[in-house]
Amino acid sequence: MVLQGVLALALLLVLVVEALVLPSVAADLARQYPEAAFLGTPLLVLAVTTLVCVQVALVCVMALLGLVGQERIFDEAAYRYVDVFIGAATAASLLVLGTGVLVLVTVGSPAVWSASVVALVGAGVALLMVVMRALLRQATAARAELAEVV
Repeated sequence: MVLQGVLALALLLVLVVEALVLPSVAADLARQYPEAAFLGTPLLVLAVTTLVCVQVALVCVMALLGLVGQERIFDEAAYRYVDVFIGAATAASLLVLGTGVLVLVTVGSPAVWSASVVALVGAGVALLMVVMRALLRQATAARAELAEVV
């Protein structure tokens, strides 16, 4: 329950960043670097889209925690939440990598290297969830087998 509250707070903070912080930062950067001002809107869209993926992942984790609390983690609904989480993490990783490449190609900034590291971390999280999904499937099968025996 406490963890769900923390995740809800994180969700709210990400929303505040999307709505208030990112547009302000984009405007400041456009004023500071007028030669790259044309990237303001595309980068803002990519950043907001990436944060939407983060929000989707947070909602999935909150839902999975709810299933754990209801002792329904072995339901079919858990697989859907895990699959959506994997998709959101993968999409966020690709968006971050694409943003780094866009910045590298257009203004020549070496930001692609830091974006690559962030994208690799996101991909690692997605791969970890793929493993966790496989473990969930095995645990569900073992539980069903045990239920038949008992």
